[in-house]
Amino acid sequence: MIGTKQYKVQLHVTLTTKKGEMFRHPIELVVDADSKELAEAIIKESTITSEVTSISLTAIHHVGRNTTGG
Repeated sequence: MIGTKQYKVQLHVTLTTKKGEMFRHPIELVVDADSKELAEAIIKESTITSEVTSISLTAIHHVGRNTTGG
């Protein structure tokens, strides 16, 4: 067979802050490999690094706001 096999890998990334807050997010990667086992080995043997490329405001939450006018 001529061509490349690709496998979709589903991961959960967990970010833990110094204060102990945890943020967990699912991600999907596509890996070129000859078999499912090789794709799994590639991921398990990999080193993961991160880079902040953008931060933007998504919401403002008002807490304890008096809306009765008094």
